[in-house]
Parts: sequence; structure tokens; C-alpha cells
Amino acid sequence: ALGAGYLIARRGMRPVARLAEIVDELGAGQLHRRVADEHWPRELRTLAANFDRLLGRLETSFNRISRFSADIAHELRTPLHILRGEAEITLSRRRSPAEYQACIESAMEEYGRLSGMVDALLFLARAEQPDARLDKPMLDVREEAAAVCAFYQAMADEQDVALINEAGGLVAANSGLLRRALGNLLDNALRHTPAGGRVCIRTTIQPSLLQIIVSDNGSGITPEDLPFVWDRFYCADAARLRQGQGTGLGLAIVRSIMQLHGGEVALQSELGRGTTVTLSFPMIATETPVLR
Repeated sequence: ALGAGYLIARRGMRPVARLAEIVDELGAGQLHRRVADEHWPRELRTLAANFDRLLGRLETSFNRISRFSADIAHELRTPLHILRGEAEITLSRRRSPAEYQACIESAMEEYGRLSGMVDALLFLARAEQPDARLDKPMLDVREEAAAVCAFYQAMADEQDVALINEAGGLVAANSGLLRRALGNLLDNALRHTPAGGRVCIRTTIQPSLLQIIVSDNGSGITPEDLPFVWDRFYCADAARLRQGQGTGLGLAIVRSIMQLHGGEVALQSELGRGTTVTLSFPMIATETPVLR
């Protein structure tokens, strides 16, 4: 009986040993592998299926981090090459003080873009931390929108674009983050709205949501670009990135801010007719992991 029990137990443990062997072989380069494809006893099928789901989540996260790292390297390389090239050309021979000053002024523009990019990346990294905390007092949406509009009014006047604030109501949100989200949306709208156009901020109240809507009658976004507008470093107009007019992180930051508030963001756009972005905030404040 002892001998038979030992043999039966040993045979029954073979699948467990096989599963442990497969798990031990897995590494960063084998996250695409799935263990449930093999024939497992009924007792181990649920474990194998759950482990495959875990591998799928790890593979998705690892690929996202890899793409993000590659994007960062690519975006930082361009301004660094510009700075180095201008410095090498300037130092290739003796130049006048005015030429040195022009080189420094050009470098300052690139430094500003690099600084903005780093700040945005740090914000996105902190926003993904699960232990972050956010203060969300009740805010007057009209006052918050008015403060943002006042900041961008000079840019709107220069481009002959009407900036209209029709927002109202109260929302539980962090003032700094709400203004940053609205600022990013206004900046995008003003850059893509021609002279004589208009950019409007208004609110609507749903049964459980307060929606802040930022709309413009600008150039709009092509249907091909719409699925990618929330991706980090994505910009439909690549020339803007080359000219230092953007980093491709504005909408990604808006989405992170809404996630921190437990809300949602939606975008609708029609080429040649304009874009509408809707920020949906819960009417009742809830505890959500957020940023200080």
C-alpha cells in the first residue's frame, strides 16, 4: 500500500512539476508564451488559465513600457542633436557677440521644450502611482475656466480667435489639475483654429455627471488619427513637433487627470469642422488615487 501510494502520488505530481518547470523558464523574452495550451489535469486547468491571464497583463505592460522608453529616447534625441549641431557650428570659428547671442537664444528655446517634456513625463509617471492622493474640494467651474481663459486670452487675441466661457456649476476636483487639463485643451484648440474662429467652454449636467465641454470650429482631426490622439508623443501634425510647438503629451496628460478624478474623457472631431472634447466628472466625490 505504501509503495502504491508513493507511485500514485508521484505520478499525480508530475503535472505540477511540469508547470513549475515552465514557470521557471519564463523571462522577459517569453512573456508571449502560454501554459494553458498544454494538456493539464482538470485540477490545474483553472490555475493555468489564470496564469495565462497574468502573463497577458505582464506582456501588455512590458510592451507599453518598452514603447514608452523608445519614444522618450526618440523625442529627446532630436532637441539634443539640434543643440549640439548649433553649438558645433558656432564654435567652428570666431564669431561676433550678436551671433553668439543668437545661438544662445535658439538653445534657450530647445531648453524650454526639453524642460516642458520632462515635467510632463514626470507628471504622467506620478499619476500612475497607486498610492498618490488628491485633494478635491468643491470648485466653481466658471471661475476655474475664467482663470484659464485669462491666461490664454493674449494668444487668442493674437490669432483673432474668440475665447468664450459659458461654464457653470460645481465640481469636486483639484484646482491645479483641472486648470492644467483645460489649459492643454485650450492650447490645442487655439493652435488649430484659424482667424475668425471660436473656442468655447461650457458645461452640462447629467444625472450623475458634470461635463465640461471644450469645443472649437477649427481644422479638426482626420478619422485615421482619431484612434491615436491619446497616445503619448503622438501628433497628427508632425511639423508642429519639429518646430517645437508641442510634445505630443497634452492629451495623454488630460486623460491621466480624468482617471485620477475617477472621470472620463471623450473626443469627437470632424475634419474641417472642429473638435469637441468632453470631460465627465462624477457629481459625488469619491476616494480615488491621486496626485499631490
